[in-house]
Amino acid sequence: MKYSKFSHSTDISQIGIFPQCELSRNINPRAPDGIFNVPYNEFPDFIPRVEFDLAPKAKWTDIMTSGGLGHGYIVSERVKEIFEKHNLPSHAFYPAKIHSGDLSKDYYWFHFFNNDFWNWVDREKSELYLRSIFPEERDDIIMEANLKKDNEGFLEMARNKPSLTDYYWEKLVFNESFPDLDIFTTLSPSMHDVISNRLLDGLKVVGITGYDVKNFCIEENNLRL
Repeated sequence: MKYSKFSHSTDISQIGIFPQCELSRNINPRAPDGIFNVPYNEFPDFIPRVEFDLAPKAKWTDIMTSGGLGHGYIVSERVKEIFEKHNLPSHAFYPAKIHSGDLSKDYYWFHFFNNDFWNWVDREKSELYLRSIFPEERDDIIMEANLKKDNEGFLEMARNKPSLTDYYWEKLVFNESFPDLDIFTTLSPSMHDVISNRLLDGLKVVGITGYDVKNFCIEENNLRL
């Protein structure tokens, strides 16, 4: 199975403006049912109220960029239907609305997480390096990461990395416990959303708009991000 890095589109010709929508002025994101009270790696014990206002000059796409939403994706019914036919991690599709004047369109907030990511990683065979964030300097390795840490150790690595640097996977090898997911997130200190070509093909067939992928594919036993 091949995989690619997956993200929102930032192509202005496709989306009009970035971000395409902002949190609605009609809701309080810090209210008891607000999206700011939804942990990135848990399900809340309430149904969050998710509403956005379309930005001037923004174009409608199947996957919308949104200010104020720190994780997940705002997706159309078409995207939801495609995703639900594939192997997903822990997830929920919360109803969402995007307003533009008198027009309101129904979307979903695809909230997903995979807290057991590090249990899938073969830490002996995988390689993660600290490098410059500047592409012209990225071939130079500053430091190899110690993968024998616990989750708190990885979070500390991310917090304490030098400025203008980031962690990049040179090789990510999964063990047999990897559940063959079609979308997942690599966790701190190098966080990326990753999509299988199986799911990517499903998006392409029906012409889904509003996403971007890296211009290379990556193998399950050699994920270069």
